[in-house]
Amino acid sequence: MAGLFDKQADNAEHFALVIATDVREAQIKHAIRHPKVRYIHTPLSLGEEELVSLVGGEGSVDLVTVATAVHWFDLPSFYSLVTRLLRKPGGLLAVWVYSEVTVNPTFDSLMKQFYETSLPFWNPNIGYIFDG
Repeated sequence: MAGLFDKQADNAEHFALVIATDVREAQIKHAIRHPKVRYIHTPLSLGEEELVSLVGGEGSVDLVTVATAVHWFDLPSFYSLVTRLLRKPGGLLAVWVYSEVTVNPTFDSLMKQFYETSLPFWNPNIGYIFDG
């Protein structure tokens, strides 16, 4: 996942400040540092009030982004937090996912078999990703 933080550092040139968060402290320790990126460890034990304060307060964020990891989130809590953090009007939540990687017929059939046999063991919210 350090690659995700690498991209945040690359994109930081376009913003006054980028706040990068992760529940895993090790991920943040491996991130490439950038003067416009503030890295914050946000363990699951933090309450919503603490998170809002750490990030900058209510209405302090223009854009919240999250990638495929969204399926791990407690979505009602996440949406509540985002609603509090986003600047009004004009704050934006952007979520993107990928669900099907295609390479070639041999690889694709193996991945299809992997998905079909392992899906019962995945987090049930993975359906959000497959549904796009």
